Amino acid sequence: MSAKGQSETPLPLSARAHQAAVAESESLIFDVLRNLRGPYFNLDGFFNVGVAENVITHDFLLEYMNKSAALLPKYLTYNDWGGGSMIAHVLKGHVASLRPIELGHLFVTNGGNAGFFVWLQRMEYIEMVHYTIRRKKPTSGIRPPF
Repeated sequence: MSAKGQSETPLPLSARAHQAAVAESESLIFDVLRNLRGPYFNLDGFFNVGVAENVITHDFLLEYMNKSAALLPKYLTYNDWGGGSMIAHVLKGHVASLRPIELGHLFVTNGGNAGFFVWLQRMEYIEMVHYTIRRKKPTSGIRPPF
């Protein structure tokens, strides 16, 4: 057990993902996320408008920002846009893979940084340019995936 009572058993992910999970406790953003202000509770907490996890304040934000506009709460966060099947279709036509690419092979994230930590080991990075995806080991220096 660590000093904060968290288990130090490695996660079934890459070493980078495990390091990111351990470093979470030292990151200021997670202190903010653990102390969010709600519309009717924790009024001394942080008012969060910078990340998608502000779902508890959607009604308050909509009322405040749009007195007469008819916006839905889904516009305040990331939508389920159904793009995974579209991406799979594009990749099938442009990537020569050993096995056919299926929707279940894709992991779509907002910007990708969170997903990259799950896949990459130390000293690896991913390039994504015009439907070209390459997993490499750099020859010099360290290039983080973000």
